[in-house]
Amino acid sequence: MPSTFCFLAYKISTAASTSGDEEEDGKPLTPLQAALFQWVNPKGWTFILALVATFTTAEQYHLQIVLIVLINLVVTFSATTSWTLFGQAIGRFLMGAPRRLRVFNVMMGLLLVATVIPMALD
Repeated sequence: MPSTFCFLAYKISTAASTSGDEEEDGKPLTPLQAALFQWVNPKGWTFILALVATFTTAEQYHLQIVLIVLINLVVTFSATTSWTLFGQAIGRFLMGAPRRLRVFNVMMGLLLVATVIPMALD
């Protein structure tokens, strides 16, 4: 498993910079496609099953489910929005600056390797 992460870190670190002018390999999902994709997303199903198994009891089951859904909507919307805004800001910062992009890619690769070290030592 650590070798997979190290390979991914290498690929990230050595990724070529793009000018943004090339044609993209594929189109991003539409909001409807992204919502429909969640029905086949194993991480999503695992997350929901873990939430329900951990935070519900036989008493007031329906109220607990409603609360889980509402809390999940607030947290997920906040996290996704901040992730998107942060990604856009980084994209603007790196666009048209190949040296910055190179440094960023190397830093991301090194950070990935740093997360693998504790797994390798365990």
